[in-house]
Amino acid sequence: MAAEVNGIHPYENGYAFLSDEDGKLFYHPHLDVTALPPGETYIIPAYSEDDNAFIRYTYDGVEKVAVWRPLSNGMRLNVTAPVAETEGEWQGLILNITLSAVVILVASSIFLMICTRRITKPLEQLTEAAEQVDQGNYDFVLSYDGDDELGRLTRSFRTLSDNVKAHISDLNEQMFFDALTHVKNKGAFSKGPEELQEQIEHGEQAPEFAVGVFDCDSLKLINDQYGHIKGDIYLKNACCTICDVFKHSPVFRIGGDEFAVIIQHADYTNMASLVEHFDQTVDAINASADAPWEQVWISKGFAVFHPSEDSTAISVMQRADKLMYENKRERKEHGQIALCTPSDR
Repeated sequence: MAAEVNGIHPYENGYAFLSDEDGKLFYHPHLDVTALPPGETYIIPAYSEDDNAFIRYTYDGVEKVAVWRPLSNGMRLNVTAPVAETEGEWQGLILNITLSAVVILVASSIFLMICTRRITKPLEQLTEAAEQVDQGNYDFVLSYDGDDELGRLTRSFRTLSDNVKAHISDLNEQMFFDALTHVKNKGAFSKGPEELQEQIEHGEQAPEFAVGVFDCDSLKLINDQYGHIKGDIYLKNACCTICDVFKHSPVFRIGGDEFAVIIQHADYTNMASLVEHFDQTVDAINASADAPWEQVWISKGFAVFHPSEDSTAISVMQRADKLMYENKRERKEHGQIALCTPSDR
């Protein structure tokens, strides 16, 4: 029986021993029971009448915990172990559980942050893009292209933005172009002085440019005698004549029967010959026209920018307009403004 008791080793320093209910030892693995003085007992608080006693005590300066069970032969089987070992195991278990919980929590937080970032980053880009669109800027980058709801939303937003940009661009073109003659209109012409003035004030050197202003004579007569459809043909013929001569300069319709051209670069260098060519072209058209609305009777005025005399681009345009009216007056005085029918030739 002693061998069986001696085989009980709870924890690292635990052991079992046999006693009676009064504390008299029958077997102890660390004591020689036969060497004990007669009548001496092993002092342990194990004398409770409770058959399921759980005892904490101090022996040899070590706090211990013990349990005992009665045996059928009247003995008691006592099992004891240091408290530090019995509690250390569950404390270690708690520590391991706590550490595991912390690791799981951190891993879950990182995973959640990554997943959340995958959602919030495209949403942040969409929000920023929407703000830029609200400010009129359509040149933004949306990099997210995932095969999910956010990806489809991003692609739809890009498509919508591109369509709006194209639509606005088309509207801008329509806003600055004349529907009848398909040249630039007065709104576009009003930007010309601003751009030229910027060059005058801030350019490295003074710009070279001239302004030509044209007025279609006798448009009212064409409209009254032949109808506005023929009047439109008359205006388009006049516009085509100006565009054909000044091929490299922007032409503008700035009024019902008025046109303007900003002459720069090659056309500026050859302006004198182009003006002469324009007069020759007008004469040739009028000589070969079969109907009054096919003729082109145009008064014109040209003004050249002189840095020493002109401080603004507007002054050049005003001077060209004044010269055009002087040309119209002179032509009227000399009878050079006259529509003729084929029977008159």
